[in-house]
Formats: sequence, C-alpha cells, structure tokens
Amino acid sequence: MPVVGCAMVSSPDLACLLKTVSDSHNEMVQCLVLKILKGQSESMSVGDSRIVIEAAMEWMAVDHLELAETSSSLVLSALQSQSLLLQEGLLSLITLSKKYSSDSVVLLRYSQVISKLCAVNEEYCDMVRDTGGVDLILSQCHSSDILHCMVAMEMLTDLCATRSGLALLVEQGHVRWLTRLACGDSSSEGGGGEAMQPDPLTGGQALRLLCVVFEKSSELHYPIWQTSSSSSSPPGSDVSTGLGLNQVFLRAVLSHVESTDEASLLIGLQAVSSFATSSPRAAQCVLQDRDLTHSWLSLLGRKVELQAAALHTLARVLDAREDMEREIEVEMGGAVTYLKKELFVAAGKVRHQDTLSYLLKLAKEPVLPLKHAAYDVLRAVARQPSGWGLRLLFQPHTDEDTPWSFLRDVGAEYDKKAKEWKFSVIEAIGKCPQLELLGDEVKKDVQKRLKDGPFFAHARLAEMQTMEL
Repeated sequence: MPVVGCAMVSSPDLACLLKTVSDSHNEMVQCLVLKILKGQSESMSVGDSRIVIEAAMEWMAVDHLELAETSSSLVLSALQSQSLLLQEGLLSLITLSKKYSSDSVVLLRYSQVISKLCAVNEEYCDMVRDTGGVDLILSQCHSSDILHCMVAMEMLTDLCATRSGLALLVEQGHVRWLTRLACGDSSSEGGGGEAMQPDPLTGGQALRLLCVVFEKSSELHYPIWQTSSSSSSPPGSDVSTGLGLNQVFLRAVLSHVESTDEASLLIGLQAVSSFATSSPRAAQCVLQDRDLTHSWLSLLGRKVELQAAALHTLARVLDAREDMEREIEVEMGGAVTYLKKELFVAAGKVRHQDTLSYLLKLAKEPVLPLKHAAYDVLRAVARQPSGWGLRLLFQPHTDEDTPWSFLRDVGAEYDKKAKEWKFSVIEAIGKCPQLELLGDEVKKDVQKRLKDGPFFAHARLAEMQTMEL
C-alpha cells in the first residue's frame, strides 16, 4: 500500500489512493487519509473534490463510528467549499438516504449533512429545498420510531438558520406542528372543556425548538407572526394561524414555569424571553399576561440559580429591539412602555422592596450569578428608548447618591465578568437617545467612562513592600 501523505491528494494518485485504502479495510488508515484530505479540501480542484466526496459518502454508511463521522465531516466541508458540486452532492446524499432508509442511524447521518448544508446560506437552503432535501428531513420528524423522530426534530434548528428555511417551516406547517406538540392539540379544546395537554414525550423538546425559531425570526427580521393560514382571522385567534399568538402557547409556557422540575422550569423561562423578543405582538402578549409574569417573577424568592435566570429573563423582556419598540409604540400608543415599567416595579414587590434598591443591593453583594443578573436588568433599563430607565439611574435614590455614582466606578469590581457586566450598563447609557437631555456635564462623564473601558483602574503610588521582623 502506498505511503499516505499530503502529496498524494492530487490527481492522478488520488483515485488510486482512495481505492487502495478502501480495499485495505483498515478503518484507522481510512480515517487518517480522510483527515488529511479534509485539510486539503478548500484547495482541491472540482474533479478531485468529486472523487473524494463520492468515496466519503460511501464510507458514511460503515459501522465504524469514527470513520463514519470523519466521512460526514469531510463531505460537509467539501460541499461547503465547492458550490459547483452542491446539487450533484445533494442528489447523491438523497439517493443514498433512500438506499439506507431501513437503517435509521445511517439515514440520519446522511440527513444531518443535508440539514447542515441548509444552514450555510440562503442559496444553499434553496438548493436543498429544490433537490428534495428539506422534504427528506421533515418527513423523518413524523417517524413512528420516537427516538428517530426526536433526533430528526433537532435538525429543524439548521432549517431555521435562514429566512428561506424559516419560511419553509411555517408554510409547510411544521411550526404549527411544534406548537401543537408543545401546547396540545387545538382539536381537544372542544365542548368537553378538557385542558390541552402537550405531548408527553416530545412536548418539552418542541417548546425548546420553538424558542430557537423565535430567536431566529427576531435575528433575521422574519415576520413569522404575520404568516397566518387564514388572513380573515385575527392574529392569535387559533393555534392554526401562524404560531398561534393566543393564550394556548402562553398556558403551555406557564405550565413549565410553574413546574417543580428545574429543567422544565428553565425551558419555560427561555420560552418566555425568546417568545417576547420575537415580535412586537409577542412582547405585548407576554407583558399583558399577569399569571405568567407573576409566576416567573415569583422565582426571585427561590434559590440563587433560579433568581438569576428570572432576572435575565426580565432583562430580555425589557430589552426589546428599538425598531420593534417603535413599531409597538406607534400602534399601541405608548402602552408597552407602561407595561414594561409595571413589570419592572412588580419585580421589586416580590422581594417587598423597591426594584432599583433590590438590584443595586444584588450588584453590591459578592454572589456573582445574582450580581451579573442585576447588571443585566440595569443594562436593559438604561437602554429604554423613552428614557424612563435613564432618568431612574440619574435621580437621587433613597437619600443617597444617584445609582450612577455607583455604576460609574467599574474599578470597584474585582471579578472580570462583573466588570464587563457593569460596563455594559455604562454602554447602554451611552447609547440611549435620551442621554442628551441630562446635560453636557453628565454626557461628558459617561463618555469618559466609556473611553476608560471595563478594566480601568486608578493609578496608585508604588510602595516598597517590607516585612516586619
């Protein structure tokens, strides 16, 4: 067998090398060759890439786990760097998927490469859709094998990485399907008055995947809540319209937030923040849901980790994007600003004190998770476009100095992350459009602190250290 080396990755020796290595049936050698080829994949010609991809696709079906994973990684890398071979490669992957359809492990292996290609960019996603790759992935989400189904559902996170993928999930009803798994089937909400129940096996996973969908729709500015299957129905009137912007989804989230299982509870908090930041309509729904906000804020009386998670959730709900905020304010006439203030005040009532006092107390204490979370909320408050949070931080508080007198001193923190969190509050203050109204003196002070950075420390005179005898 020829010596394996980087020089052999060019034609005409490449085809001979791959055939020789394949005939050797030595998985360790095969893995070594594939790793060498992967390192050279970006510089290969189209012809050489085709040879390598064809060989690696066949090795993806072997039982040897390391060889199969290395082959999958090489195929993905090669197709990402050789867009000219994308269509041909996708068709080959789909053909091999059908060939091994009875072997769920191999089928999922091919499908995962397809889903990762879908996440590369819009062009790749469109090509995956046109060649039937998206249909292959989505069909497996309904497999009768529950484990196969759950693994396939995770591939939906790759599909929603682009606007085209998000559109496919909505148009083909899979976002609605996830909502039904997470919240229960709307058909069960009939005259019997029985409560809708989430799927006992995949309900939690579906809710977590919906969180990813919400976050991506916000990040990609995709108006997912406007994609309703019935334009004559008001938004949120039923689960079947768009994502079902009604109380059905929020009741499912509430059941997680009120759960005694900590993992389920944290999924619920993630759903609250992801849902609220996905669209103006969703933010309005969360802020107006008294039961939900009360349940999540009540966690401020629980153990440290849950308090921190609840505070970070509060920050995210308060921290709506400015363009979203303006859209809501125009439509709702300032109602959302009022609801945010009300939510901020409610957080302190849980602790039987003023919210700002509570946050400043946490920020001054040595418990790092709570310190970081307190700064996160203060950051969200400082960047409110209307300026109500900014005024709160610069007015005298409980007969003491203003909160700014504490926040401006980043050097008082000894923990690196705490310095960064504290400085993030100063950055939010500096970016607030209402800062001009506080006067030139305040503005200059804020700008100086921004220039100093998060790790600024006052100079000290050097002193010789001596040891007492």
